[in-house]
Amino acid sequence: MMATGQEDLRVQRTKEAIRHAFTEMICDMDVDENSIKEVTERARINRKTFYLHYDSLDDLLRELPN
Repeated sequence: MMATGQEDLRVQRTKEAIRHAFTEMICDMDVDENSIKEVTERARINRKTFYLHYDSLDDLLRELPN
């Protein structure tokens, strides 16, 4: 059983894939080209999976380290 406050390893890996894809994307593309569709394609996840973890790209951006 998981301790309170710990994320499942699958959730950690999925969020890491999303963050990695988004970080690459913002380096490769103009800001106005960024989209959830592009993030999900690069992270190889379903769009619904993205929305399980984040409400928007802004929500994801706030989670990234400065």
